[in-house]
Amino acid sequence: MLKNRCLVFALLFILASCDVNNSDSIDLVEIERLETFYPFNDIYPNGYVFNSEYRWELFWKANTGDGAIYNNDGTDLEIPVIDFENKTLIGVFYDRMGKLYLPNDPDVYYSESRLVVELDSLVQINDRDATYVPYLLFTVKKTDAEVLFTGNTPNN
Repeated sequence: MLKNRCLVFALLFILASCDVNNSDSIDLVEIERLETFYPFNDIYPNGYVFNSEYRWELFWKANTGDGAIYNNDGTDLEIPVIDFENKTLIGVFYDRMGKLYLPNDPDVYYSESRLVVELDSLVQINDRDATYVPYLLFTVKKTDAEVLFTGNTPNN
C-alpha cells in the first residue's frame, strides 16, 4: 500500500513539473493590412515603424514622388489615414525585383518586451516584368515597444 502511494505521489510530482502549457506557443497579435496598391519610389529596403501622423506623412512625401502619386486618371491619391491614437503602422519595403512579388502576412507577437514581426517569403504572383517595390503595410494596436524584424527581412 505504501509503495502504491509513493508511486502515485511520484507520478503527480512528475506531472506537476511538466509544462502542460506548451512554452513554444505564442499569442499572435492581430494585424490589419492596408490592401491598397501604392506605387512607391525606391525605398531603402528595411522595416519602418510609425507612431505619429507627422512621421508617416514625411515618409509618404519622401517616397511617393513628393506626395504626388497619381492613379490612371491623373488625380492625386491621398495618404492613407491611420488612427495613430490607437494604432501603430508598420511598413516593410523590399528591393525592386523585376517581377511582381508580394509579401505574405507576417506572424506578429510579443517576446519579452519586444514586438516581433516574423516575415515570411515573398510570393511571385506572375512572371511579367514589373517596376514595383514589394511592400507590406499593416497596423497593430498602439505600442511603444521595440519592434524586431525577423525571418525574410528586406536586408537579407
